[in-house]
Amino acid sequence: MKNILQVFFLIFFLSSCTKKKVENVIEGWWSIDTIYYKNQNIKTCLGNNALLFKFDDKSELPYAKNNCEPVLIDNYYPSAEVKIFFSEVKNDTIPLRMDIKTKNKLFSGTHKIVFYKDNSNSLLKMEIFSDSLYIICRKGLFNYDKNIKLVNDLEELSWTTRPK
Repeated sequence: MKNILQVFFLIFFLSSCTKKKVENVIEGWWSIDTIYYKNQNIKTCLGNNALLFKFDDKSELPYAKNNCEPVLIDNYYPSAEVKIFFSEVKNDTIPLRMDIKTKNKLFSGTHKIVFYKDNSNSLLKMEIFSDSLYIICRKGLFNYDKNIKLVNDLEELSWTTRPK
């Protein structure tokens, strides 16, 4: 019984450390390169192209301008609570999830996330996607070259079947 408890606490500790590592990377500014909502490109509909993720405070989201109705309605709320968690499905090929709680219907919900490197531009990129939302964004103020091991770890962690 003692060994089972030790293994349980070790797994809990490692998953907590991994979650914290992911949160530390996600926290901060991300520029939106691509954004689709219900299969429509809505990049020109947004007031800006930045996401600011915070885990101990309210995150900031872009809001939709009036030029995209009726596709985007009730999307004028720029704040959200964001949480990261792992899928409960064993052997999930995309295990990382981001839950966004907001009145902004565009971003609200649970989304899958994956990280990948853009070697040609030395950028860390993240995809956020669900049935209705698809975003590709790049991490701002991130030293890619000094953090390449972290980038590799995030890529491996978030996309277990990523093509080589």
